[in-house]
Amino acid sequence: MRGFLCTGATAYLRTIEDLLRTPSMLDRASTPSEASQDVEALLEAIQRLGTFSLEPRLHDKTFQYDIRLSSAK
Repeated sequence: MRGFLCTGATAYLRTIEDLLRTPSMLDRASTPSEASQDVEALLEAIQRLGTFSLEPRLHDKTFQYDIRLSSAK
């Protein structure tokens, strides 16, 4: 099982903020400032999640990921 801090995920997402902002503008026809506010709200929500873990499971004919979120205290 691999665990990740959501603060680290948020730091990475901030490096690609422009890539997150563009689909918001195109999808909702919003202004750049509105899209920036949407992205900031998303990043704040992700940061508050705490940690998440991924556990891959291999079965005979299937594959799945179990994702667990643990809220920050």
